[in-house]
Amino acid sequence: MAFGKKNAQTKGKHAAPETLEDGTFSPQAYRPAFDPETGESSPLPSSTKGGSAKKATLIAVGIVIALLAAAYVGGSVYFQDRFFPNTKLGSIDVSFKSATEIEKVLTSQAEDYTLHVTGNDFDLTLSADDLGFSFQKEADIDELYAGRNPWMWPVELFANHDITSKLVATYDDSVAGKTITKAIRAHNKDAEDTKNASIRFSKSKKKFVVVSESYGTKLQTDVTVQAIESAVVSMLDALELGKEHLVQPTIVADDAKVKKAVKKANKMIEADVTLKLADDVVAQVNADLISNWVILGDNADVSFDTSKMNDWVETVADSCDTVGTQRTYKRPDGKKITVSGGDYGWAVDHAALINLVKKDVEEGKTITEDIPTTTKGAAYNGPGKRDWGKRFIDIDLGEQHVYFYDEKGKLIWESDCVSGLATADRSTPTGVYSINLKQSPSTLVGYKNGKKDYETKVSYWMPFVGNSVGLHDANWRSSFGGTIYKSNGSHGCINLPVKKAKKLYSLIEVGDVVSVHY
Repeated sequence: MAFGKKNAQTKGKHAAPETLEDGTFSPQAYRPAFDPETGESSPLPSSTKGGSAKKATLIAVGIVIALLAAAYVGGSVYFQDRFFPNTKLGSIDVSFKSATEIEKVLTSQAEDYTLHVTGNDFDLTLSADDLGFSFQKEADIDELYAGRNPWMWPVELFANHDITSKLVATYDDSVAGKTITKAIRAHNKDAEDTKNASIRFSKSKKKFVVVSESYGTKLQTDVTVQAIESAVVSMLDALELGKEHLVQPTIVADDAKVKKAVKKANKMIEADVTLKLADDVVAQVNADLISNWVILGDNADVSFDTSKMNDWVETVADSCDTVGTQRTYKRPDGKKITVSGGDYGWAVDHAALINLVKKDVEEGKTITEDIPTTTKGAAYNGPGKRDWGKRFIDIDLGEQHVYFYDEKGKLIWESDCVSGLATADRSTPTGVYSINLKQSPSTLVGYKNGKKDYETKVSYWMPFVGNSVGLHDANWRSSFGGTIYKSNGSHGCINLPVKKAKKLYSLIEVGDVVSVHY
């Protein structure tokens, strides 16, 4: 195929670009030249093609940015007066709500507001009227908005927001405080007390162990009132009281002081003291007993409750004291006798016994101790029982007869007698005594109202009440026994026939027990 001359001359070349009047190039200048031999067009210059693509991309990006900017600005403007999504005000969802909408909600809530307080066996419902509750519109709304940044809305869209703490409702605290306090006091009146950690003696383990603290149901008034007030100002509709509102223990189990205390207490109960009176074991001071005296103080300090210890020692001492007490025994002839009074028997030195027990316990001793006494008996058979041996003199004022038994309880001497005249100033004193003197001969002198009343010589003087009342011979009497004492009794002594007095004088010894009774 033949081509024209013009085409042949431009083969493989671009046509010269046509310049327009405004200085730009005509689009025709960029049309590719056609090669008739190959049938292909020459490509446009690469710089022209890439520039157009970039320009299109930039235009698209600019449009997107403009749209995003518009959306961002629009969102920021929108959230100037509205809350972000997922925003809570107490129990109210205020997402996307405006100030006007929230104001209406809060005003309605304030009018119908109630707070139900429960927990720890406490149940109280407070109404708006009970609280004098109200809502400060402008101040509260401004506070709710404070700190918000609407320009950050893209970030805040996916976050959770709780603005409850910014709400400040008002109430009459003078009314509310009294109502709440009154309810708490009523609750605490019958509520269970909180108990501190302590130490307890375990009988099975034979040692002290730690007892953990335990919470009761009594509420701390100030803490509970504050919690309720906080719930009110935040417009919460319910409040569950927890352990933090209860009266708190002041001593807890894991306190180092408690661990130290239990160690010290277990040291204090190591003592094992056996207390004896005569040959009888009267009491045992061991861990079971001592544990009752160990106390844990307010600061977890261990000490002895000296009051409890002293009370126990006094009880033991009282049970051992027999002087003047009522004692019952059976005479060898089978007669049951009850006698009271006298100066014979066991008299415990109470102060010395308290000091002895305290010292032994504090030192953790294992020891047998004799109970310290100021006077002693010949035997100890327990309270109310005979505390002398088988050897004794029995003066039966009712029978007007005297018996003397030896160490085996055998009657080795007896005699009728005349006792004191049955009047207040001359009757023979009853009780348990002991012979304190033997004198032969002796002169008996009696006084009345400070003046000598009588003076009598006797051959055998055996006193048992001081040196004023005793057994002696009475050679001026011709008969003994019966009821003579009722009309012609002695000045208190026990009058005996001379021969009987002589024999008794030879048999008895100083210290022999004398039981005088009816």
